[in-house]
Amino acid sequence: MSAAPRPMPISLGGQPLTVSQRLLLAVLFETDGAASHAHLSQAIGHSPNPIGSDISLVRVHISHLRARLHPLRIVIQNDHGRGYALAAHCRPRLRALFDRETRHRNGVQP
Repeated sequence: MSAAPRPMPISLGGQPLTVSQRLLLAVLFETDGAASHAHLSQAIGHSPNPIGSDISLVRVHISHLRARLHPLRIVIQNDHGRGYALAAHCRPRLRALFDRETRHRNGVQP
């Protein structure tokens, strides 16, 4: 069993994130390559073996997360037949946003 994903900030770059979006983003950030539908479904509290409607639910959550991340130029790619992956070129940007939000939340000036 893998360790629990690192908690993501409540917002990134002023874009509020729901609990499900934060959990999905944490899994995508901490997974090298594509995170499977099963892994993503399990992260948001659904069946670890998604079929049918569970896969659709993951797709809907990913769609909403993409919309939140689009203004920040963070891209989630679909790896057909495997799942979803955070675009490699977006990892440094996401790390910087994550660090800035964490400092802000902890009251530390940049």
